[in-house]
This record gives sequence, C-alpha cells and structure tokens, in this order.
Amino acid sequence: MTDAFNDFSNGFTGGGGSSPWEQAGQFANQMWGGGGGGGGGGGFSLDQVGDALKRALREGVEWAVRSASSPGGFLNDERLRIGWPEDASSIASALQYIGQGEKCSELEGVLNKSAEQASGGAFDIFSDCVSGMSLADAKAVLAGDEREATKYMRNNTYSALVQMFTPIVNAAMEANLVTRYWDDVIMLYNSIPLVPDIHFDLGKYVVQKALDGLFTLVGDKEADIRRAPFSAVDSLVQQVFQWNQDGQPEA
Repeated sequence: MTDAFNDFSNGFTGGGGSSPWEQAGQFANQMWGGGGGGGGGGGFSLDQVGDALKRALREGVEWAVRSASSPGGFLNDERLRIGWPEDASSIASALQYIGQGEKCSELEGVLNKSAEQASGGAFDIFSDCVSGMSLADAKAVLAGDEREATKYMRNNTYSALVQMFTPIVNAAMEANLVTRYWDDVIMLYNSIPLVPDIHFDLGKYVVQKALDGLFTLVGDKEADIRRAPFSAVDSLVQQVFQWNQDGQPEA
C-alpha cells in the first residue's frame, strides 16, 4: 500500500472542463479573490488549497480503508454491519419458524468477514479519483458541506469500485465458505413445504454493502477534519481547513 500512497501524493493535477463542480468552484473563486498567487496575509494559493484537499482526502481514505478492513470492521460497527438481505427476508423467517435461525446468523458473520477482507483493495480506486480532480473541483469541494469530498468520490468512483470489488468479494466469499453456508440455508429452506423459489445475488449484495460502509467511514473522517481542522495529521490540511472554516479569504 506504500507505493499506492506515494502515487496518490504525486497524482493530483489541475484541469479544465465544464462540470457542475467548476460552476460551484466559481463561487469559491470569488470568495477567495480568485488569485493563484502566494498566500500573503494569512491566505493560501490555489495550489496550496488543492494540495491540502488532496492530503485531507488521503487521510480520510487511508483511515476508512484501514478501519473497514480490520478484524470486526464491519461486524462490530452497527452502521456498517451487513445484515440479512431484505429481499431474502422470507428465507430468514422460514428458518426461524423451523428453529434454524442460527444458520442465518452464521451466514451474516461470513458475509461481514468477506466485506472486511475485500475493503483493503479500495485505496487505489479512491486515489485515482482524487488524482483526476481538476483545480476547480478542489475549490468546490473545499467550499462545500462537511461531506462534500465524499460525495464527489462516490459520484466519480462508484462504477469503478463495483467492477473492482466484485472479483475481490467473490474471492473473499469463497475463502470464507460463503457458498457452503448459503447452500445449507437454501437446502433447509427448500425442505419446507410450499415455500416460493428464491433467486438472490448474494455477491452483488455484499459489494453494495461494503461500498456503503467505506463511504460512511470516509464521510465521517472528512466531517471530523472540517469540524476540527487540527485533528488532521498534516499541518497544511490543518491550516487550510481552519482558514476555510474561519472564512478569512486572502486580502
């Protein structure tokens, strides 16, 4: 992961375009005086702002991936925990009825473990997202709400993350014998007379829930930095986010 972090730090570039983020960036540009020069009088250049945002996102993503991929990262966090899928609720109800509800709990456990293992592969995709941000994007994100960067990353990385996560989740599910647990559940379910057939994509469900959990954590960290800039590790992040919080544009 060290190489990925180094690539991330060097990958931020400015760019043009006509995205909605640039339109929002025009407001930020007006707020800061629009200059790209030095940060005299306590202000910061646009390059410094972009660099600070890049470093803040790096902190947030690194923390989120590390937290989600740690043992119990999903299972022990009520907000992230992957519960029994609603679309397959009839299976859980049927198994509870015949006294086999523990099978559902066992399956939930291995689903959460699979999501944790797969989450470790999210950093590179998030890094690519931030590296592709234009300078106008950076201004708009800094001027936005407390989870603006997280929303930006979700809008720009979700499809890529799904593609990346699907084989990783499938491999993690195989390693955790999810298919065996699922087959046991379905066998018990099918043994009950007159129950309807169930067709459910368990892998797709875990991918979705794993991504939801990661974005929750990234948003939490971003909000923490915006509320308390000096909670950030990086000194430039602290200074630029405090400056933005104080509403003191360059003179």
